[in-house]
Amino acid sequence: MKKILMTIVFTLGFTTLTIAQQASVSNRPTEVKIVLSGDKSKTWKGTFSGHAVARYCGQTDPMYFGTKHFGLEYPLDPPTVDDGIDDVRFSSPDLVDGVKVTTKFQVSVTVHSPEIGSPHAYVVDTESDQKTGSGDASLAVKGEEVTVSVRAAQPEPIGAKLELVFTCHAPKK
Repeated sequence: MKKILMTIVFTLGFTTLTIAQQASVSNRPTEVKIVLSGDKSKTWKGTFSGHAVARYCGQTDPMYFGTKHFGLEYPLDPPTVDDGIDDVRFSSPDLVDGVKVTTKFQVSVTVHSPEIGSPHAYVVDTESDQKTGSGDASLAVKGEEVTVSVRAAQPEPIGAKLELVFTCHAPKK
């Protein structure tokens, strides 16, 4: 796979700062589907779907991102279509180098609708010492297209469940 490396150089006095961006993970057209259910407080419920460009989606290179992980930040720009999805963030240190399934990840979903308003983000962290839920995530790769399926649940008494599927397509040339 050919990687294109764009380098932006800023000169600040005597210091030169170089920021590199990987085209293979940046600005990828992405489809997202979210199903929130089982919440006894009725804070998070509903089905949402959207299609926009993601800030990034894919396995990161530690040289440019600090760590190696599989991640998604969606959307790149503030939503212009009222699909109800404000923000989706996913990160897993395990879904790298060919690993297809894990129970270690962090996911955050912010949605809105007339029925639920604009609640705070639904968050599950299964990898830190302060776990805020449980679940599993799986990765499928087909050419330059990647699909991740996430099932997550917050503990009782809330018990809210999340089903998240996102597919990231190859960056536009």
